Amino acid sequence: MLIKGKPCFAFEFKKMKKFVLILILCILLSGCRPIELPETVTEPEPDINIEYETQAPETLYNNNDGRKIICVDAGHGFDDVGCGPYLMGCYEKEVTIKAAKYLKVALEELGAEVILTHDGETYPDEKDIIAAAERHGITLKEEGIKENNIFSAYERGIYEEILARDEAIDFFISLHVNSVENASYVDGYELYYCKDNPNGILLSQFGQNLSEVLDNDISVEATAYEDSYIVTKYSKIPSVLLEMGYATNPQDAKNMTSDAWLQNLARTLAAEIVNIVEN
Repeated sequence: MLIKGKPCFAFEFKKMKKFVLILILCILLSGCRPIELPETVTEPEPDINIEYETQAPETLYNNNDGRKIICVDAGHGFDDVGCGPYLMGCYEKEVTIKAAKYLKVALEELGAEVILTHDGETYPDEKDIIAAAERHGITLKEEGIKENNIFSAYERGIYEEILARDEAIDFFISLHVNSVENASYVDGYELYYCKDNPNGILLSQFGQNLSEVLDNDISVEATAYEDSYIVTKYSKIPSVLLEMGYATNPQDAKNMTSDAWLQNLARTLAAEIVNIVEN
């Protein structure tokens, strides 16, 4: 026997249950906020393809007249200050130009002729670089040569090749200062060269010789073509990039801001460069 009103109560309970569920859903939705999309970030323009073609005479990189011509590049410079200011208040560009000038003196004392890619005050005009590249048959991306106060790695790579065409350069070295965040214990020299360079064996020997005179306190790395630094990547002449130490390491920073230390390093580098060029 059914109790009077029971079916009605069940119906009302179902309605109430539905109402409660809707109410809970409304409460939950009321606490939500529209999904905020992140602001559109404009990605920087990717680096242009910096590869260029060369059409060099076979004897271009064989300087047989007894001269030793060395090209020294002070890394960074001008508005491109490099790493810092870890170096006792200095920037990388200040250390590299000083080191380059000391190296120039040391090389000249050993009878070498030295070309600096820049003197810390001026560098080749972009129009001159383009004109010289055309004169030597070097195909380049003109949009990579920009009118600004930075002598870019791309421009240096082109300029290095131009100088080699004009002067039959025997060796190229680019001087830099390293840094690494939150790891002040990391120190020491690092030498890089492109293992695909036609002079790869000579560069390997140079790294080995330098390692011996620096008591193995140097990491020598032959980088794959795609991982190489621009100034070591697009030239047929023997080219290396030297990190003289870490600005973020207290002792390295102290060394690289010492004139006496830089002069001593310059004499060491000069002796090994002349030795490898002569042999």
